[in-house]
Amino acid sequence: MFKTEPLKKFFYYMSERQNIWYRRFVLEQPPPWTENKLFQELRLCNVYRELDRGTNFVTEHIMGADAKPEDLLFRILLYRMFNEIGTYNVLRPLLKNFNGEKAAEILIKKQLRGEVVFRGSWLTAGTGLHGPGSKIRDYCQVAEGVYRTRKDFYSMISKTRNIREGWEAIKGVKWMGGFMGYQVALDYSYITELGWKEDEWVYVGPGAKKGIYWLMGESPLTDSDLKDLEAFSKKPVDYEQAIRNLQENQASYFKKFGLEFKKWNGKDLDVHNCEFSLCEFNKTMRAQHGGRRNRYVYKDEKDKAGDDMSVVRRNVRNVG
Repeated sequence: MFKTEPLKKFFYYMSERQNIWYRRFVLEQPPPWTENKLFQELRLCNVYRELDRGTNFVTEHIMGADAKPEDLLFRILLYRMFNEIGTYNVLRPLLKNFNGEKAAEILIKKQLRGEVVFRGSWLTAGTGLHGPGSKIRDYCQVAEGVYRTRKDFYSMISKTRNIREGWEAIKGVKWMGGFMGYQVALDYSYITELGWKEDEWVYVGPGAKKGIYWLMGESPLTDSDLKDLEAFSKKPVDYEQAIRNLQENQASYFKKFGLEFKKWNGKDLDVHNCEFSLCEFNKTMRAQHGGRRNRYVYKDEKDKAGDDMSVVRRNVRNVG
C-alpha cells in the first residue's frame, strides 16, 4: 500500500531524527546536530516517546515521588491536562489538597506574567469560550473533581484489562479527547501494577493518518484534505494495521534504504513510536511542500447505473 519514495523519506526521517538526539545527548556535540535545513527549522519530537522531556518528567518526577496509587493517577492526569512542566511545578503546593479555584488563580497570574500555561505542542480539548482565563478555570474545575473522587477513579482504572479499556475510561473525564486520553493511558502503562501492555493497541490521530496517506502517494496538507481522502477512498484504510506493518518490518526497511538507525537501549520502535513519528513526518512533508493545499475538482458524470450524477475527485498535487 506504500509508495517507495515517500516510504524512504519516512524512514530517513526516523533515522535522522534519532541521529540528532544521539549527536546531542550521547556524543555531546555542539549544534547544529544535522545538516538537514528543514530539521534545523522545525521543532520535532523524539522518535522514542521515552526520550521526550515531558515523558521523562512523568517517569522521573511524578512517578518517582512517594504517592499513593490514587494520587499518582491524579497527578499524571493533572500534568497532562496542561502538558507543561512549569504549570505542574507551580501547582505542587496544592497536590495534597487540590482546590480548583486556587489553582486557577495561580495559573491565571502565571499567564498574565506572559508565562506558558498550556504547552502548545498539544492541542487540548476545546473550551475557554466564555472569557479570558476560562479555559484554565474549566480545566482546574475538572481536575478538582477527579481529585475529590480519586479513589473511585483509581478503582475504575485498576479494573480495566488493557490499555484500550483504560483509554476508554480516561476519556470519561471531561475535556479528555482521544489524543490526550491516549497520552495519559501511555503514561499509566508505565505503572506495572496495572499490567497494561503499551503496544497492545494504538490510537491513531489525524496527524498520523495524514502521514499514512503521504506514504500512499497522496498529499493531505489540511484536515479537509484528510476528510476528502477518507470519503473518496475505494477501500477504507486500516490505520492500525498500516502502522504495525511499519513497526514489524522496520529493520528490513532501514536496511533496504541504507539507513543506520541508532536504537535507544537496543530497543526496536514500538507501534506508538511509529504513530508519533508519522505525525511528525506529516509536519516535515507539509513544510517541504510549502503548506500548499490540494485542489479538488468536481465534475458531473453519468455513471453506469443510469442518469445519477456522480462526484468525481481529481487530486491535483504540486508535489514531486
